[in-house]
Amino acid sequence: MSDMGLNYFTFPDDEFTCSRCQWKGKGRALTISNFSEEHSIADVSCPQCFKPMGFWQAPTFEEVDAWKLAHPEWKGE
Repeated sequence: MSDMGLNYFTFPDDEFTCSRCQWKGKGRALTISNFSEEHSIADVSCPQCFKPMGFWQAPTFEEVDAWKLAHPEWKGE
């Protein structure tokens, strides 16, 4: 698995390019290849060839509050 930690708040809109198959697209198109409920960590892969692209970890309540204060324009989904 890649050791690329993704920003939980921004990765859905970040642009990705797969080094294996050259797929290009936004993070929201990545495939969740593994999810740990215990740790709230998701591994994500290329939706075309399934090469590991990184992982995200769900933020704590404190991290969410801090992000909202620092980014008042962020609307979150």
